[in-house]
Amino acid sequence: MKKTKGFSLVELLVVVAILAIISAIAYPMYANYTIRAACDNGKAGLMQADALMNQYYIKYGSYSNDDVKDGLVIKVIPIDGSSNTADFTVSLVNTVTTYTITATATSTGRLKKYAGSTMTVNQSGTKTSNFNGIDVWTQGCSSL
Repeated sequence: MKKTKGFSLVELLVVVAILAIISAIAYPMYANYTIRAACDNGKAGLMQADALMNQYYIKYGSYSNDDVKDGLVIKVIPIDGSSNTADFTVSLVNTVTTYTITATATSTGRLKKYAGSTMTVNQSGTKTSNFNGIDVWTQGCSSL
């Protein structure tokens, strides 16, 4: 009797079913990971900007200068809205003695599920955020 080589249809269907189950579990986990990573990048960018604003204040005795907006702070934040896939747009409102830096989740980046949600930091170190009721500063991005 001649031996046949290859796989039976049942064996192939079992493999396809196993791959489908693995994919159904892995993709949502990966998508959630990218959301948390984007959130953490936003927090890190705001903290970097906060540190630069404080360095600027120590050096110049003020937060108010066009250089703050035009070069020293906003250009070093890796979360600016310069591309259509950016996770955040960043705004800076500053006076001589105060500033507030706000990162707003875009509708085109990895955080589109949270579009319009914001994270802020100001001169006194106060951090606020609202991602559908979640404060990512206190609860962490893993809560998303």
